[in-house]
Amino acid sequence: MNIVSALLKAEEFLGGGNTWKSVNATQEALLVSFYTKRESLTLFTADELRALADTVAARLNERLKAEGFSIRLSDFGAGEFGMVSVGDISLEWLQPGGWTTLHDFCSLASCGKGLHEVR
Repeated sequence: MNIVSALLKAEEFLGGGNTWKSVNATQEALLVSFYTKRESLTLFTADELRALADTVAARLNERLKAEGFSIRLSDFGAGEFGMVSVGDISLEWLQPGGWTTLHDFCSLASCGKGLHEVR
């Protein structure tokens, strides 16, 4: 849901009324997932799923740091922006488990460039 949340925040940031257009099959799969799952965001509170879009990487990096993430975004070029989405959802597991951190994780094969960190 973090990717869906980030894309929705990007839509808001761009002023709404935008339609995403894919240029390859991977992006098409992402957009199908986005458009079919965006209504599910209403199931999460503002504390459980937080997203931010900005043209200044430093502001996004501040949010990442405040949320406890070590990844950092590089500065954006003219006309570029970035998005950050953080999910913080408490669950009661049926069986005991442990903590782990996954790097370079993406729910779609060949999701493109980008560093993803999931804890």
